[in-house]
Amino acid sequence: LTDHISQWVGEIDLSKYDTIICMEPAAESYIAAQGSFLLNTRLMTANKEEGGIPNPWQKGSAAYVEAAKVIQTAVQQFMQEHVYNK
Repeated sequence: LTDHISQWVGEIDLSKYDTIICMEPAAESYIAAQGSFLLNTRLMTANKEEGGIPNPWQKGSAAYVEAAKVIQTAVQQFMQEHVYNK
């Protein structure tokens, strides 16, 4: 995590991607409002049913471990639904 730098989604050229997995519903809503480049883009929020990925910022190492577990589960679910089951 020492090399990780979070970025707001508005700072990234999203037109280069065919799949965008957001960490929180607000980011998904923001992207969805951006326009027609999304026509061929799969857009979703990881762990959406629980409100996205829990933000571990300033909550200690246990919160980072928990967030990593949620991310791992969300990625596995995405792969199963969208890659392996084509």
